[in-house]
Amino acid sequence: MVEQHWQPSNEDVARVLFGGAMSVAIPGRFVDVSEFRPVPDNQEVFADANVDQSFIVEVLERIPAADSCCAEVYLHDLAEQGGALESTFDSTTSLSPKAVPHVPTCSYSALAVGTQVVSKGRQGPDAANTVQVVVALLRFPEMDSDVAVQLNTPSYVSAGVCGVLAGHLCAEQGAAYAILEREKQVGGVWDYRANSYSQLQAYAALYEWHAGYKLSGSPFDKVGAAKVLQTLQSFARKEGVEEHILFGMEVLSVHEQPDSRFQVTYRDVASGKERVLTADAVLVCTGILGGQVSAESRGVPGLESFTGELVYAAKQRGVECALGDAAHMQYKDVLILGTGAFALEAMEAAHRGHARNITLVGRARDRWIIPFSKQFAFIALSHAPLPRAWRCWLLDAWLRHLYWFCMIERMAPPAGSACSFTGQCSDAFFKLTHRNQVKYLVDEVAGIDRRRVKLRSGRTITADILVIALGCELQTQPDFLKDMGVELGDLRNFVFLGPSSRLGAACDWVWFNVPQGPQKQIACFLHAYRAWRAGKGQAVQAALAPTPFTACTGESLVAANQSFLAAHERAWFRTMAVGRSTAGKAALALWQQGYTLCLWLLCVYMAVLECSASTKARKLEFLVAKALQEGADTLVTLGGVQSNHARATAVAASYAGMECHLILRVSRAMGLKDVGLHQASVFESSRLMRQLETAGRRPFLVPVGGSSGLTLFAYVDVIRKIVAQAGGQPFTDIVVACGSGATSAGLALGVRLSGSNMKVHALGVSENETYFYDDMNELFAEDGVSADIIGPDGAHGMLRVKEAKGAGYFISSDEELSVMLRVAQATGIILDLVYSGKAWAALAAEMAADLGAWRGRRVLFMRAASSASMTR
Repeated sequence: MVEQHWQPSNEDVARVLFGGAMSVAIPGRFVDVSEFRPVPDNQEVFADANVDQSFIVEVLERIPAADSCCAEVYLHDLAEQGGALESTFDSTTSLSPKAVPHVPTCSYSALAVGTQVVSKGRQGPDAANTVQVVVALLRFPEMDSDVAVQLNTPSYVSAGVCGVLAGHLCAEQGAAYAILEREKQVGGVWDYRANSYSQLQAYAALYEWHAGYKLSGSPFDKVGAAKVLQTLQSFARKEGVEEHILFGMEVLSVHEQPDSRFQVTYRDVASGKERVLTADAVLVCTGILGGQVSAESRGVPGLESFTGELVYAAKQRGVECALGDAAHMQYKDVLILGTGAFALEAMEAAHRGHARNITLVGRARDRWIIPFSKQFAFIALSHAPLPRAWRCWLLDAWLRHLYWFCMIERMAPPAGSACSFTGQCSDAFFKLTHRNQVKYLVDEVAGIDRRRVKLRSGRTITADILVIALGCELQTQPDFLKDMGVELGDLRNFVFLGPSSRLGAACDWVWFNVPQGPQKQIACFLHAYRAWRAGKGQAVQAALAPTPFTACTGESLVAANQSFLAAHERAWFRTMAVGRSTAGKAALALWQQGYTLCLWLLCVYMAVLECSASTKARKLEFLVAKALQEGADTLVTLGGVQSNHARATAVAASYAGMECHLILRVSRAMGLKDVGLHQASVFESSRLMRQLETAGRRPFLVPVGGSSGLTLFAYVDVIRKIVAQAGGQPFTDIVVACGSGATSAGLALGVRLSGSNMKVHALGVSENETYFYDDMNELFAEDGVSADIIGPDGAHGMLRVKEAKGAGYFISSDEELSVMLRVAQATGIILDLVYSGKAWAALAAEMAADLGAWRGRRVLFMRAASSASMTR
């Protein structure tokens, strides 16, 4: 029974436990976790350096249970104390004395096996892993103690994103393939480098690789590493890719044989046995990120004298960064060396853990960091059909102003430098600095004395926790390619390694981000492979050209690098045009231009939605869930011709796999009389619903603006977050533009339920006060909110509504436009014409008229945006 879970090995190493009180022999691949993070005094914890397997020895007070069930009781206690989301008990077995021959004082021993769904880093169900837990419990009645020996093994098995995508595209095109994977799990860096609390540096929509495998219900969500890993593993399993993966196989060399085929030599990591396979083509998907750069290799002096806690920002040898434990950081001073992706991730984790002081120290940057919440705007500008110099100027001006506004202009690249960007997208980088909750210093460590870190500028910083976040080493020259005389930097057409059209690479360092970039690389590689099989190998060779790394001096090979955007497209066309006729090449060029234009227009559309749909999206999360619960397959809604609610509904329908029908209110003055749009009305929506039902559809009517009793709960949660984030400096007032009433009513309900004393001010931009009060009372009644919560005065007692529509809905006065312009000039924030601009102008006028009523109050203005245009 023991051998089923633990295979003895000749590589077992004796480990002394608890200062010599006992010892255990375990495989040498397990590392002592106490070298990386604190471990309780009654535990010894070891982790496999390659996979998420852990081995724990724990000394306990005697469990008050009979011998026959003591191991099972421990397993249940373990699940309860660890906050397991699910726990299943499989079996328990008494162990014979032969199973523990070296522990004669043990009176009884048993083995219990179970399965638990656990969330690492206390990150909730999105970070959950299914783990097999095996516990051997040894009883020592003379010492009134038990010893639990615990082995935790994740049940998933593993290739990175690029390798899995390559396998899937091979299968789609009917090419036989095999994947050699050194690790034991699908996942790549998402498995062995990302922490459980790590998150995508991009919107969910920008990282999705297949329409059937959504990372989130919203395109603007920030997705956790665990969700990416689980989705990738599910994709590999369900699409049949996993069947073609040889796990635990390390590639040793690649040789081209006289018959032009490749001989690949690889080794079984477990047994050491070498094997050989032959292939027509080889695609390298190993990625370029190696181990984390150590402080020693960067020459950080005085590390040996540091008496605080030293941790690495990313997962190190299978052990997560200690910053994932929020309780561990409370009221501590955290110093982070570095300003890269893992450094910013560590900064956010320290902030969530209520660290007392957070400081980032890094070298001068030559690349921009992009706001997470403005990614589509950034991409739209990067791909705009404008001269490169204009695009660079626009991006530089926008980001430089943002850095200035957040008081981190010293972190910006030098003026006049090349237009270059990191792969990092972070709002916290800007927000926490602007709030003075994080300090960013352009400096270097000069020395360390216990917990005092001295910088070259002469400044001294106290640190309880020192985080090493200096980036990862680049693996541009895999050992197995040395005999071929090529490396990952020796590219042709951004895809092919060296002069061969059948030896290529798919990774994210020279093309656009994963997964779109590697998907294009793989498509080019497979097209060249098909051309070679069709006897057009020479034509492929003639189309190859060295990747012009030197063509953009000063620019890094990442994301939306301006020089490379055009070079990518030219290289793609050269490859995909092989084997096509003159007419075929012309059609391909036309398709490429059309695709590029459509992609840019989509980014522009999403950029507008990005700025406008946050409140709409919150409501739609609830409404779409209700529609799906009722079995609907079509969404119907009403709105104006520029309705952001209508746009957001269309996006939500697409993500939910539903049809969408929009009834838009058209102004005849706009000259749209004959475009085929129907005048929005209750009667029009009823007619359309009947037509859809007659056609066999199951429509669901989304209320105008998403305003319904159900959607109030989206804002109850918003209030909870506001109260938590405000901490010891609570807001006294919340001011919000009111267009349909649901947002304001939800905020007011959230305030009442939270017990907060905040006052909600709803500035109505479309109707008068009476309309909104009546509408909100109807929403409360629809939800069945009891009178003791609402109070005797209903909505009148829960919030204040004030008319602020001015000349009319979507009509701005010169005074309102002037206020919006002054805000934009002072802060860089664009207030829209329909909602926030009107509300801000009304609030400013009210404060100017009676400043005493607002003096000393802490006001939160919630920006509910519409289109960001500055025209009437």
